[in-house]
Amino acid sequence: AEIGALLAQAPELFTKGAQFYEAFRKAIATLPTYPQLLARLDAEQNRKTRKQHLGALRQYLEEAIATLQSHGVDEETLTHAIRFSNPHGAFEPQPGETTIPIDQGAAAIRDLQPSQIEEWIEALAAEDGRNTVLRGQLKNLSRLYERIRAEEILGQVRKDYPEFEALGSLSLSILLEHFHDALALERDVTLSAVERAQKRYELNRREREICGLDKAGKNERVEQILFEKAVFQKAFEERRKGMEERYEKRKEALLREFDEKQEKVHNIQQLLRAYTLFERDVDYVVMPGERGEAQVIIVDEFTGRLMPGRRYSDGLNQEIEAKEGVKIAKASQTVATITLQNYFRMYRKLAGMTGTADTEAAEFHKIYGLDVNVIPTNEPMIRVDHPDVIYRTAEEKFEAVVREIIEFYLIGRPVLVGTTSVEASERLSKMLDFRPLRGCNPQGMKVVHEVAHEMTRDAEIREEIFRIVFHNIEVEIGKAHRKGGAAFGKIAEVLAAYLYPTKGEAREREEAASLLRARLEEGIHTAPDLLALSHGGMTLLDRFRKRFLDNIREKVEIVEAEKKIPHEVLNAKHHEKEAQIVKKAGQKDAITIATNMAGRGTDIVLADEVKYILGGLHILGTERHESRRIDNQLRGRAGRQGDPGSSRFYLSLEDDLMRIFVSDRVGNIMERLGMERGVPIEHKLVSRAIENAQKKVEGRNFEIRKRLLDYDDVNNKQREAIYGKRNQIIRTRNVKRFLFEMVEEVIENLIDDFAAG
Repeated sequence: AEIGALLAQAPELFTKGAQFYEAFRKAIATLPTYPQLLARLDAEQNRKTRKQHLGALRQYLEEAIATLQSHGVDEETLTHAIRFSNPHGAFEPQPGETTIPIDQGAAAIRDLQPSQIEEWIEALAAEDGRNTVLRGQLKNLSRLYERIRAEEILGQVRKDYPEFEALGSLSLSILLEHFHDALALERDVTLSAVERAQKRYELNRREREICGLDKAGKNERVEQILFEKAVFQKAFEERRKGMEERYEKRKEALLREFDEKQEKVHNIQQLLRAYTLFERDVDYVVMPGERGEAQVIIVDEFTGRLMPGRRYSDGLNQEIEAKEGVKIAKASQTVATITLQNYFRMYRKLAGMTGTADTEAAEFHKIYGLDVNVIPTNEPMIRVDHPDVIYRTAEEKFEAVVREIIEFYLIGRPVLVGTTSVEASERLSKMLDFRPLRGCNPQGMKVVHEVAHEMTRDAEIREEIFRIVFHNIEVEIGKAHRKGGAAFGKIAEVLAAYLYPTKGEAREREEAASLLRARLEEGIHTAPDLLALSHGGMTLLDRFRKRFLDNIREKVEIVEAEKKIPHEVLNAKHHEKEAQIVKKAGQKDAITIATNMAGRGTDIVLADEVKYILGGLHILGTERHESRRIDNQLRGRAGRQGDPGSSRFYLSLEDDLMRIFVSDRVGNIMERLGMERGVPIEHKLVSRAIENAQKKVEGRNFEIRKRLLDYDDVNNKQREAIYGKRNQIIRTRNVKRFLFEMVEEVIENLIDDFAAG
């Protein structure tokens, strides 16, 4: 009956025992210890906080002395305190510590006075407070105090848990210790098989000691101990089941927590990308949408055009919207993807025509198996491509670009300025604004006067300009001689219109056109000879020179009145004006600042005066693109169909391409030459080095695309199989028969795999 009663209450007894030790452990943990207080004091540097720690030490020592004196300290108690630190384990003196002599310790503690505590505190606070003897004595004293307090707490907890003694002579603490060791062995997945076997052997050996078994056999306590072991095992099984349930719940909670934290980490990574890798007015713009609300619109890297409706994936678009402070839209979900290469491979025949495919001939052949054939131009290409000009800084580069724009504007020749980003186009636009406003260029008016003075007053520069203009006219005269007929009349009309531009000079204009045509038909090839005709009291050559210089002075007056160089900006923010801006880009005096969107498929029609006299459209690039194809597209806006034109790229060592590939080498050259601010390098070798850098980037980008295609080829095979089955299901009339055929095919494959032979 007694055994049955104990078995019935075993789980409850076990639970109560665990609660007892948990309560005892928590109560002990709330007590401050001398080593803890001393460690806080040693680690603290702040004077005010250090004073607080000294106060805590004083209070601790006062309570310790009062407790020891109230309990009546004797040699036996003191010896016990020195031998054992507290309920957590045996005490072994550490290096630098000391022990209280047994015969003096008890009397010393009984005779302690409050003034002695003040001396200890002062010694601990002093610079020489690291007295190891004093600290060792105080540590021993604290161990005695903490031992007495632990026994008091143990007595109190025993009163709260009277069931603790119900298991008789077998100490529940030994059972609990054995239980926790066995549970830890089960849960420890890091152990090898050998280590697990060793620990299990040690547990069995300890179990035999607990049960009182020895080599000779059983002693008189065997039956009682085995019974208590059975009680413990039953409680252990119930406890384990409860712990497994709690473990599963905890596992689910941890997985949920992990998913939440993983999502937060992903969002933080995307936010960092939005702030560091994606720039406003370069990779995207913020513009009003259809409903008038501001929204983020992606800008195509190669064309510079807006891509409404396109969004970045993986939450990146939402992070950019948060960065710009616009309304955050819902995240988009990618349903299916395919690379452009595999998309084009779906066509049975592939062909195309472009003016910039020659630089990518190798990629066309490797990816699509297509050859690139170069077709000769309809008219000889007479565009002049000047060598690149390199400056130290981007600021110097843009200053030089502005000066060249001013020069061509005063002459009247149209300029198309190509930039790589919306930001660069707007920066250049502000530099052509000479008003004293923030971000503008108040010093620009000074540059205008300097350039105009050089053109009109410096004889050498003036004659060089006329030489270039006459050369342009002579190129058109040469074309006219090859074509003959109406071509003579066109040149004569354009020159006469330039010499006599007003309506009141119509009669003189017609007379001059007739004289010029007659001279051309006589076989004149040079511009000075053609214009060496007397008309209206002066030669046409003098009139041409006077008209040319008057135009420069008129332009200066216009700039002074408007406080800027008249220009148009064509980028993703002004795409609705694209057709109107492009239509005017080839007219006289037109200055157009554009991103890559003006460099692809844009046909700029030249005015007659620009084509026959001023030398056509001038292309001015402000940065080299990673791909030569993009630069060639920009250059190709000039010199179309045999028209005259020219191009030049202005670079700086701060440009992305230069900074990565060319900056160090060219920078060393500029430093050795001792070049001052604003002085550029202009040489074909430099242009060739830049072109080689572009080839390296193109090769790297091609390898990236090729590797992506290799990965996508695997997906493409699966894509073809899945979509092929889908199309069969959609098109078949008997879906059931189709499904049974698939089942039959699977079964046959399984039989072949597992029943072969």
